[in-house]
Amino acid sequence: MSKHTPAQPKVRERRRRLYFRLMDLCLLAAALGTADFLRDDAFGWQPWSDDDPVYIAIGVPILFVSFIVGPVLVVTRSLRDEYAEQLWKRTVELLVNVLAIAPLVIILGTWAAYAAIGGEELPDALGFLNLQMNFWTSLVTAWQTFLLLFVGIFQFLRWRDSR
Repeated sequence: MSKHTPAQPKVRERRRRLYFRLMDLCLLAAALGTADFLRDDAFGWQPWSDDDPVYIAIGVPILFVSFIVGPVLVVTRSLRDEYAEQLWKRTVELLVNVLAIAPLVIILGTWAAYAAIGGEELPDALGFLNLQMNFWTSLVTAWQTFLLLFVGIFQFLRWRDSR
């Protein structure tokens, strides 16, 4: 008797589509979350308040997708088919390289900005580099950055494969 029944390919295809749709949703949430961060923290532009009901209605689902769905997609192997698993491995490999090099690039870029400006403070557009963060804020920021990079690299590799 065959190990694979006719229904299994359909289940695998549904699981594959679901995984990629959820990754698409994570990319959208990451893009909106990054835009919100840049709007508020990097550029200081606040067209609405953080307690505005519309802002909360949009922000809560974004946070849910970013903090719950994203990590589940990263760690749950059973949700991935063979192609998604290969993409996951390629993403991790590239992500490790990015995380090894990015801090050096940021440090050198900041030093270059200080040298070019010749002043004691960075301009407002680079003010986010001067953040003083406590442990928990640093932890959440690192986590968000990791997930953003993972989803972004995964989607980029998926897009590149489709070309």
